[in-house]
Amino acid sequence: MKIQLREMGTFFGYFIFFMVSAVCLSVLGIENSISDIRYYLLALLIFIGIIKVLIKNSKEKFDSKKRIADELLYIIGIALIFFIISVQRAMKNGYALSFRTIVQISLVLFPALYAYVLVNLLSTKTIIYLFEITFIGSICFYIYEVGIGEFLNINNWLSISYLHSYSPFENSTYADVFLYSFFFFNYFRHTDILEKRNLQIYSILSLIFVFLSFKRLQILTAVVIFVISSWINMRKKIKYRYVLGIALMFVVGTVIYQKFVSGQINILGIDPYYFTTGRSYILGLWKSKNYLSYGFGTSMLVIDRYLEMDLIQIYMELGIFALVIFSIVYFWIVRKNTYATILMVYSFGNMLTASSLPSSLAWVLTFVLVTIISSDKRENIGFEQKQYKINSRFFLKRVFCFKVRRENNE
Repeated sequence: MKIQLREMGTFFGYFIFFMVSAVCLSVLGIENSISDIRYYLLALLIFIGIIKVLIKNSKEKFDSKKRIADELLYIIGIALIFFIISVQRAMKNGYALSFRTIVQISLVLFPALYAYVLVNLLSTKTIIYLFEITFIGSICFYIYEVGIGEFLNINNWLSISYLHSYSPFENSTYADVFLYSFFFFNYFRHTDILEKRNLQIYSILSLIFVFLSFKRLQILTAVVIFVISSWINMRKKIKYRYVLGIALMFVVGTVIYQKFVSGQINILGIDPYYFTTGRSYILGLWKSKNYLSYGFGTSMLVIDRYLEMDLIQIYMELGIFALVIFSIVYFWIVRKNTYATILMVYSFGNMLTASSLPSSLAWVLTFVLVTIISSDKRENIGFEQKQYKINSRFFLKRVFCFKVRRENNE
């Protein structure tokens, strides 16, 4: 694997972020206060990265293919709107602006900013290697969570039953990472950036681990994208009216789903508690504690836990206007590519039914993936400068005894 000399700092900065995030999630646990260190590290990497981007842009010619990542900066507008509404609601209900609001807004803003840094400082080929390492590392931490002995036990493999919805390998921590890896490798296996055989292997492996993680929405999405990507033009641009329609569909769906979860409507007679795996109880805590929103994320200070339904949280804490803007901007970002749009539809489906925004690593991968495939860059990697050569396939063996060999391009 070849990484440009000028890319080394950014590449290893991401690697450290991935390792810290994985350790926090798999070893320390998200409830451990030390786990918040990954957010401080992310903020530091963003600060350093933006300075490097500004320096690079001042020295080099404007690159229209790279700068499509500027669209990610629209999310700064979302963050500003969320902040203004939070201040207004805090003042209205007699509260000071909560630090929790700043933290919650950063969960929306930071992944987009870091993705902006990565796609501006790394070539497409290096980003592919970045996804390879992320995928391999996630497999290792996934097996650690499941247990090596349990993972190697043949009886556990034989006990997997999709009919009875049971698997000893079910895992929420890395299900999204496996799915985004599949999205990425499945897209680039149709290109000539790297050997197709290698990308096909990664594509198949990532699909296998999506199934092993045993999350229904992820499995359904992977199957859909696997089936249709071979016979539909996935690079086709989405018409504006469809972008607006999809965004508003999720807005309406969020309002209806909130009423269903809270028990206000139930046409089919489904038990909201079992259908939402207990999330209706969490929403009920808002009512029992007479919660009045005083900013984005403040419900966590009252009920002492995430609502675990991100779109409903935005709707109830900030109102319908914030939800509309949030939805339109996110789907506007992906409008240039059908494949990216399908990815965002999955992400919104996940935010509707689960807690996704705190997963900074997953959202960094999402925005990097969306930006790369939306711009569909196919630059030739082979600059006439010094390079480092790293064998990513033996990365795990060398992670603690990393050897770098410098070679000259001729």
